[in-house]
Amino acid sequence: MKKKWEYKYPERLVEAMVSEDYVLSGDGLYFVYMTNGRYPRAGIYCVNADTGEAKTVFETTDFLRVIGATDGNCFYFTSLRGTAYCVTKEGEPVWKKQLGEKAGAADFNVVLEGDRLYMAQDALYCLDPKTGETIWANDERGHGSNCTILVEGDCIYHAKSGKHIYCASKSTGETIWTYGEEEWCRSVIAVDADTLCYQSTHGKYLFLDKKDGHLVKEVKAGGKLMRQPILVDGAIIVGENTQPSGGRVVRYEVGKNYGLKAAFEVAVPAAVTSGVVVCGDRLYFGTEDGSVYCVDRNSGEEIEKKKKVKGACRGIVPYGEGIIALSDKGPAAAFV
Repeated sequence: MKKKWEYKYPERLVEAMVSEDYVLSGDGLYFVYMTNGRYPRAGIYCVNADTGEAKTVFETTDFLRVIGATDGNCFYFTSLRGTAYCVTKEGEPVWKKQLGEKAGAADFNVVLEGDRLYMAQDALYCLDPKTGETIWANDERGHGSNCTILVEGDCIYHAKSGKHIYCASKSTGETIWTYGEEEWCRSVIAVDADTLCYQSTHGKYLFLDKKDGHLVKEVKAGGKLMRQPILVDGAIIVGENTQPSGGRVVRYEVGKNYGLKAAFEVAVPAAVTSGVVVCGDRLYFGTEDGSVYCVDRNSGEEIEKKKKVKGACRGIVPYGEGIIALSDKGPAAAFV
């Protein structure tokens, strides 16, 4: 792959941090940026994926870190001040709502499912996406969260930061079961019809029964788990950050009793800062030192020499025959 274009932020945004998520609509790549300073400024950027031309769609003095969910016409996202937003693709605010009884960081993770929108702050909220009105709020009050929200059937699986993992009813928001007391989980995936896998930032995989939340298996990870894993052909592929500053991407085959066996490991000298992305037979991921790696999804063998971007790589976007890399304190860059 060779670099096709590079978009550099305007000088006033040179220290900007970018979101770990994005929305690709046609040739428009939408993502969130936030300046890091005494007077914050954040907003939604749209970069033309073919040319690198960019425009600001929406700006605010709030603290934004995610672009959240979209229905094709609007973006639904949260802020570090605990505010929920609905903004059109043209940047027109539709509604704005304070989550919780007092200001505080809202969960980055947002799920839109039909006529229901799920967000979290001091509790898990179900909102009407058209108006922002609260349909229900989960009874697990207090303690923030920063965990992906998994919706399956009439169940919602989530976790409180430094507290417990739980399952709530999608219909009423009532808690069905809880597990643990001081868990710090960033993500949850369903590994099969009966079992969940929560990833703890402290370096462990927790396999829980979906029906009652009992612990099926606990497996120690090779480092801290800060990024969302993916499930490919029944295998878990995930970035693990080792001490003091390195990282690795591992493909784990899930055994009969939920034991994890490493099929391959790609060790790198810097922390893994992006999610892992599979495109065909290729697996991409980015690191804190601005490296973008491309390896075989089954063997972990290098397919392309690593590419460099200016800043920690936060997101990798498959596009056409190549990728677009989004990085903190640097540009967006396309490689084909």
